[in-house]
Amino acid sequence: MSSNSIKQILPPATIGIVGGGQLGQMMALIAKSMGYKVGILDPTPQAPAGQVADFQIVAEYDDVDSLMKLADKSDVLTYEFENVDEQALLKAKKVAELPQGVELLHITGERLNEKSFLKDAGIPVTEFAAVTDAASMNAAVEKVGYPAILKTVSGGYDGHGQIDINNPRDVKQAAELYTKAQCILEARQEFIAEASVMVTRDVNGQVITFPLVENRHKNHILHTTIAPGRFSKTIHQKAHDYAEIIANKLDLYGVLGIELFVIDDQDLMVNELAPRHIIQATIPLRPAIFLSLKHIFEASAVCRFHKLRKKNRQLCATCLVKT
Repeated sequence: MSSNSIKQILPPATIGIVGGGQLGQMMALIAKSMGYKVGILDPTPQAPAGQVADFQIVAEYDDVDSLMKLADKSDVLTYEFENVDEQALLKAKKVAELPQGVELLHITGERLNEKSFLKDAGIPVTEFAAVTDAASMNAAVEKVGYPAILKTVSGGYDGHGQIDINNPRDVKQAAELYTKAQCILEARQEFIAEASVMVTRDVNGQVITFPLVENRHKNHILHTTIAPGRFSKTIHQKAHDYAEIIANKLDLYGVLGIELFVIDDQDLMVNELAPRHIIQATIPLRPAIFLSLKHIFEASAVCRFHKLRKKNRQLCATCLVKT
C-alpha cells in the first residue's frame, strides 16, 4: 500500500471499530486519549468497547445496513477480529477509509488461505490439507498422518469447531464437521511451548516487533502469559525475523498478532495470524496499542515532546513511541 493512497486521519476524527470486545475497548481507550471520537458496531448491548466509546450500533457483524451506518458516521474504519464479512466491508470502504484493507482479512480469516500464504512466504507451518468430503478427508489423512486436528476453515476459537483425529474411527466421526463446513486437516505438532509476538508496520514500511511472550493454556484457553518468553536467543530472533517477513509480505498497514509453536531451542513454526492485537502479546500494553493505532491512522500529533528527542532516536518516555 503506497503512502500516496493513505489519507492522514487526525483528531478529532471518528474511528469506527467493527467489534466491541476487550481488544476493541483497548483501542477505543487509546484513541480517545489521542483526541479521536470512537464508534463501535457489536451485537451485544453495552459491549466492553461500547462502554467507553462515543456511540455504539447494536447489530450483527454481517448486517450491511448497520455497517454502512457506522461508515457514514466515521472517518476511518478498522476491525478488532478476523471474522468480519468481507463483502460488507468492501461496501463500507467506499464511504470511509479502511487502511487495513480487506485482503488482510481474506488471508487471516480463512485457515487454508492463511496456511498457504505462510508456506509460500517460506515460513514454517505444520503439514495441512483441505477437506470437503469423505474422499478429500481420506486423502488428507494419507498426506498429514496421525495425530491430526480437523478444523473449520473459518470461525471457531478456543477449541471450538475442531475435532482430534487420532485413528480411523475418528476419521468416520469427522463427517459431522466436514459435511457442515469446509475444513482443514492439520498435523498435530509436538512442541515445548506456545508463544506470541505482535508486529506493526506503517505506511512508510517501517516494521516494529514487540517482545516474544510465552503462553500457557488450560482447556484450550489462555491461562498465563510470561513476558518476555523464556526462550533461547535463537528463538527470539527467529520470531522477530518471521514477523518482519510476514508484515512485509502482507504489505501490512497496522498491527498483526502472530501465534507460534516453539518446537525446541532452535526451531519454531507459525500457528496462526490475527489482524489485530492479541491479548497475551500486548505486553507492554500501552506502547503496543499506541503504535498500532499510530500506524493505522497516521496521526501526527503523537507527543508534544517528540521533536525534542529526534536526535537521540530513543523511546519517548511520555508516549512510549520510538522517535
